[in-house]
Amino acid sequence: MVDIVLIDGNNILFRSHYGRPQILDQKGSPIQGIQGVASVALKHYLKWHPSQIIVCWDAPGKTFRHELYPNYKGHRSESPPELLEQIARAKKALDNLGLSQIEATGFEADDCIGTLADQATSENKLVSVVSGDRDLWQLISRNVSVEYWPIKKPKELLTLQIFQERFKIEPGQILDYKALVGDASDNIHGVPGIGDKTVWPLLQQGLTLNDLLKKPDLLKPRQARMLLMYKDQALLSSELATIKTEIHLNVSEGPINITSDIARLTIRTLGLQKLCA
Repeated sequence: MVDIVLIDGNNILFRSHYGRPQILDQKGSPIQGIQGVASVALKHYLKWHPSQIIVCWDAPGKTFRHELYPNYKGHRSESPPELLEQIARAKKALDNLGLSQIEATGFEADDCIGTLADQATSENKLVSVVSGDRDLWQLISRNVSVEYWPIKKPKELLTLQIFQERFKIEPGQILDYKALVGDASDNIHGVPGIGDKTVWPLLQQGLTLNDLLKKPDLLKPRQARMLLMYKDQALLSSELATIKTEIHLNVSEGPINITSDIARLTIRTLGLQKLCA
């Protein structure tokens, strides 16, 4: 059972655009990204009949993370026009299907998802998050699972039990991992000279970044020196990776007005072209 489905709109659209066979509309524009987002929403509707499905989007412009670190995601190239055009059209298709969408100026979709998941948890609702972004693993709890979409691999369902059994750490320790190792995809640097082989055994012992800062001798001498030298960078890396869970959001909470027949028709036939025209 799932009460609320939260979809990382930009992430699923991007992966669908590059990961699905190309589909062109009548004008020759690609729409496989739109199909991907709509299909995910509708398939989860058919599977769970949740009270809410909310697609969360990155707001245009810079975020509070850019204020903390101007080069955040600074190495990424601009998205191609054919991808950006699908975002607006996907939003229109979802509006026409009566599905909720949200974005918040100065924040990313992750922060919207984190806030909504936290609100739902406080009401003891069950949440399914759909994304290929590992940052969202930090939200996993008894109430929150993540349907993870890795690149070129099958989707994975990560519940709290599955996550703990597989990685032997707690979800919140993802932040300690990124603080130490960094995240090249977001241009988060972590600590030079400290990598996977060093960090995983320490995290699996239950140690955190703060523990290592208090007892750097748990590391090899050179790594301990690097940690103390790059302490501020490690703390910044953790802050950049931390998903906000208390931003102000206004989400319409009307009922989802989709029949099973409409959902199946949209997924199977690309009646989608009319929805996003």
